[in-house]
Amino acid sequence: MLEAQKDLNLATIDDISDRIAQFISQTQRREKDGAFSRDDATMWIDDLYMSVPFLVRRFEATGHQTDLDDAVWQFLCYKKRFFYSEKQLMSHIFDPILEKGNLIPWSRGNGWVILALSELLRVLPTTHHDYKELVAFFNELLRGILRVQDKTGLWHQVLDEATSYLESSSTAMFIVAMARSIRENYCDDCLLEDVERSIDLAWSGLKTYCIDDVGNLYGVCQGSGYSFSKNYYQSLGWIKNDPHGIGIVVLAGVEVDKLRNNF
Repeated sequence: MLEAQKDLNLATIDDISDRIAQFISQTQRREKDGAFSRDDATMWIDDLYMSVPFLVRRFEATGHQTDLDDAVWQFLCYKKRFFYSEKQLMSHIFDPILEKGNLIPWSRGNGWVILALSELLRVLPTTHHDYKELVAFFNELLRGILRVQDKTGLWHQVLDEATSYLESSSTAMFIVAMARSIRENYCDDCLLEDVERSIDLAWSGLKTYCIDDVGNLYGVCQGSGYSFSKNYYQSLGWIKNDPHGIGIVVLAGVEVDKLRNNF
């Protein structure tokens, strides 16, 4: 909506944006430190993607620094709760009451995190006091993601479980984030060659295994609930042409094209 507003200039979009921003700042449930949480007292990494891209575009539209700072703060809060350094991946769920994550790196959830972080780094000034920390976090996630890429170029439904199926929406999100990190110069130099190879392999894998000759998309995990059991995530089937994957696969193609043609 806010992306379209750059060209359309419709007052109704501004009104809707104002109401959403007001809800986020005044009504949205938060933990004591300001981290977003759900009404059932759970936290999901999905919600970084459901919030940060809006806050980023709201900042672009209005110049309100509070929106940008809230987006930054959410990432810092979520990293503290969800990131487990031994695998350099994110848990899908955090229970604020038990103060523990489920330590299950669901593929699309991790895709949402690194994609949302690429959205934030796209507009965050390099002079911002948290810029270096967020770039370092991006590259930590990148290391974890590269480590579990399958030989087909795709990533598994549960990232660290090679017996789980190959999932296309997460693969597309990883491509987008990696391509942006190269184009926008925040990929660590020591990772650059590995990331370039990973993008090529992942894009080839998507075309080979997930898209047929008439454009159908395969391997997109259905919408997920949550669990503290890996069996739950492994049991989630994939759906042909599921909308969780179509747009992001198109965007992956756009980002690969930009990278290869120096746009």
